[in-house]
Formats: sequence, structure tokens, C-alpha cells
Amino acid sequence: MRITSRWTGIAVAVAALVVGAGAPAQAIVGGTEVTGEKFRQSWSSTVSLMTRLPAEADRVPVIRCGGTYIGDRWVLTAAHCLVHPETAKVMSPTDVSIRAGSAQRDSGGVVLTADRVHVHLGFDHKQKNDDIALVRLSSDAGLADAGVRPARLVNNGWNYSPGVSGNIAGWGLTEADSPSLALRSVPLKLWPQEICGQAMRSAFKVTESMVCAGPHNLTRIQGAGQGDSGGPLLVDIDETSTVVGVFSWGGFAVSGPRRTANANFPTGFTRVGKYIPWIESVRDDGAAQRRAVRTIAGDGGPDFRGDNEAATAAQLRYPGGVTVDAKGDIIIADTLNHRIRRVNAHGVITTLAGDGRQGFSGDRRGPAIDAQLSSPMGVTVDSKGNIIFADTGNHRIRRIDPNGTITTIAGNGTAGLSGDGRPATDAQLNTPMAVTVDAKGDIIIADTRNHRIRRIGPNGIITTVAGTDRPVTISFGGDGRPATAAQLNTPSGVAADVNGNIIIADTLNNRIRQISPAGTITTIAGNGEPGFDDDGKPGGFQRWLRIS
Repeated sequence: MRITSRWTGIAVAVAALVVGAGAPAQAIVGGTEVTGEKFRQSWSSTVSLMTRLPAEADRVPVIRCGGTYIGDRWVLTAAHCLVHPETAKVMSPTDVSIRAGSAQRDSGGVVLTADRVHVHLGFDHKQKNDDIALVRLSSDAGLADAGVRPARLVNNGWNYSPGVSGNIAGWGLTEADSPSLALRSVPLKLWPQEICGQAMRSAFKVTESMVCAGPHNLTRIQGAGQGDSGGPLLVDIDETSTVVGVFSWGGFAVSGPRRTANANFPTGFTRVGKYIPWIESVRDDGAAQRRAVRTIAGDGGPDFRGDNEAATAAQLRYPGGVTVDAKGDIIIADTLNHRIRRVNAHGVITTLAGDGRQGFSGDRRGPAIDAQLSSPMGVTVDSKGNIIFADTGNHRIRRIDPNGTITTIAGNGTAGLSGDGRPATDAQLNTPMAVTVDAKGDIIIADTRNHRIRRIGPNGIITTVAGTDRPVTISFGGDGRPATAAQLNTPSGVAADVNGNIIIADTLNNRIRQISPAGTITTIAGNGEPGFDDDGKPGGFQRWLRIS
């Protein structure tokens, strides 16, 4: 399409900026704050995207981009926000989180972690092609209470019309080259593709999958810039604010005026309408994955094989425990292979601990892979990356540190009951089958054949938190009273929630029980009778062996 006279002045001005003629002499004006009711009415779906780079592994994620909540736990953003600038690798979900429901950069609203990251496979950072991505949140808890409403996306038949007005928003740099503390928005209008094409011809090709926009008046330097990537371009369609673009390249700071003009004066957006089929396919695939049951390790044969190969082609032998670490790797207690194994993000399985011979050896003497284990069952991972497992047949709780060294942290190897109030390594356990770590970092053990739940505190001292004193009692009782006066029957699973409650699978009592932070025990599921009753009402259970 030939540029008409209506746009000739803009084309000349943009060309002047590109060759370095500088900013117009008139007043430079940037964005205006959108807080309070204006935020709730127009921008409640806009979120800040926080990411962590490899060199920041020991830090919390920081705000680098924006995004748009589009419902069902999905956030729309730019691909370049989720690709490491140096390695070109897609970021792990553990390095991504969002703040939603707040116009403030660093406070308010709700912070949620990511469950999955989907970057368009065609993304090309240099050419700016397919600069679009989706983040699946691990939860939508708190979004409704924070007033977050899903944005409306343009359909793939939207007609690009230069001259149409729109708005963008972000927390990007201000005139002081520092991030804005509050969300700011600025009005723009859509420009012909040819204007952006002329401005960017020495850098990359502006395609039909992009939207070009700029200020209504060239005397007002306005646009998106550093820190605003991934944010939405909103246009009113049928009197409804609609996302038509995702900020990708060029522009200025949304958050305020810049002292000098930017050669990339046009603001470029990924054209959302062109990617509706891709967005729908990712969301549909995510829903299908949530519904589907699939094998991730083991070919069904009870044996040992397959290390350093695809986990689905490997053989396990009656695995008795599983957990997921902070990187998303799956840790398996391969019980009758007497090993702890890991499935990484690429689906490859390896052995972390155990040489396959049943026995006990290896503490502090070398790699955990050379140690001997005996029918390990429950397994968990703490906040430091230590793998903690119940070495059930050795009547011990053992730990593999991130360097691969194995140590015993509870149990002296002799089956029995002793040691409360003393170092956990001097205590006796009896066939412990499960272990977890609570929010404080205490280690909680299902001491199964002692019919107790025990705790190791930060000082390494072991105590009983549920189950009666000597003699060992196998029965049911104690609900509504201190857990240390209660009777359990072969507890085989244990978990801890964020509120400090300990949840127990009281296996042969056919119940799930809970110990409150105050130490009171109650039944929360099961009536004591083995069996299955209709969902939606209290009923019986067959034996519970694991909870997590």
C-alpha cells in the first residue's frame, strides 16, 4: 500500500529521527498514572512479569516485563521476556512469577508462580518474528479477590486500520531512567505498516504479523520502551477494550518522558489476531494435559534398566515414593531396586543413590550412587535442594545433598523405639515409610511400625508429635485431644500444608488425620470402615498408603 498524503508528515519526521535528527523541540510528555478505579475498570488484567536469570539463582525474580491475564490461569506476554538473552534458552517456570491485581510495581495484589512456559517456536529475537508467549500459572488463587478480570482478545479476522486510537500501559523507565512505581498508560494510534517498515528497514523487516503504533502528535514523544515489553495494546472494538497487540520492540518509556529521542521511535507490537489459533492450541493442549493420564517413567516391567535413557523405556521395581524438586525434576524411590532415581526435564532417567545391592553403606564416604540402600520408600526435597528419603529397610532417614553426598539424619539402624529428646541419629525408628518437610524446615517422619509421627527440629533433636507413649499401641483414638495422646495404626504417609498442619495417612485406621499447629489431632476424611462411598459425602476408604 502506498503511503497517502495523510501520513507523509509522519513518515518524514520518523525518517529524521532514524537518521539522528533528534527530538522535536516542543514539550516531551509521557504516560499518566492509572491507579484506583481507573486501574480496576480498564487495566485489571495487566500484570507485571517477574523473571530470574541464571546469575540470579539465589535471588527472588525481578520485574522485567508486563503481561495480560487472559483467563484459566494463562498470561499472554512477549517471547523475548522469557528467553535468556545470553543463552537463548527458554526460562524455567521456577524462574517466572507474576504480580496481578495491583497498579503498584512492588506491592499489593497477589503474586503467583508459573507452572509452564510456552514460547512460540518461530520466535526470532533478531528479526522480532513471532514474539509471543504464554505462561500457565500454578494457581489462580486470589485473582478474583484482587479484582483481576480476564482480558478480551481480538479475533483473527480483525481489520488493521491506521488512525485507530489505542492505549498501552507498563511499569517501564521514566525520564530519570528508573522504573515507575505505579502503572502508567499512554494513548497511541495505529500507523501504516510502511512507516514502521521505513523506520526499521536497516534493522529488520516489519511484517503483517506486527502492529505499528505511535503518538497522535509527533510533538509528544510517547510510546512503550524498556521495562514495558509484553504489555498489551488495547483498542476499543464494539465499545469493549480489546487486546490487539503485545509490545515487542521500539518506542520510548510508557512511564514518562525521555530526555532524548529514540531512533526506534515507532512502537512495534506482535499482532495478537494473527496468533489466535496458536493461543487456542496451547490452551487446549494444556487442558488436555491436565485431563490426560500418561506414563512418565517405567515400561511396566519389574526390573532395573534404562539409566541415561528415556524414562518411559526404563524399568522400575515397585516404586514406593515420588516427589518433584524446584527445577521440575521428578525424584523416584525405586523401592525394590534399592535406588533413588531422577527423571529430568528432557525425560531422561538416572540413578542418584544406591548401587542396587540391598544393605547399608556409604554415609559420608563418597557419591550417593555408590551407597547401599534397603527398600527406600517416601521421598521429599527441602528448600536447599537436599533430597530426603525414608531408607525403610534400614530404619533410617537419609539425605542426599546437592553435591551427591549421602548421610543419615535419623535412626541408628536398629528397629525399635527410642531417642525422643536426643539427637535423631541416636534414635531408633521402625520401618519408616514416609517423610516430608514443613514450612519451617522441620523434617516430619511417618515412623510406621512405631505407630507414630516424629519430628526432627533444626537442632537435630527428634520428638514425637503424634502417637501414644510406651507401650506402642495399635488402635484408633484421640481425636480432639493432644496428638501425643492419640492412637495411630501403621501411618504410612505424611504431608505438611502452608498453614503448619501435618496431614497423616493413618493407614490401617482407614482415615486421613490432621495435627494442628497447636498439636490437636482430628480426622478429616474416612469413617474408619474400609470401602468406598459416593463422592460428595463422608465415607470409608480402602487403605491409604501415601499422601503428599
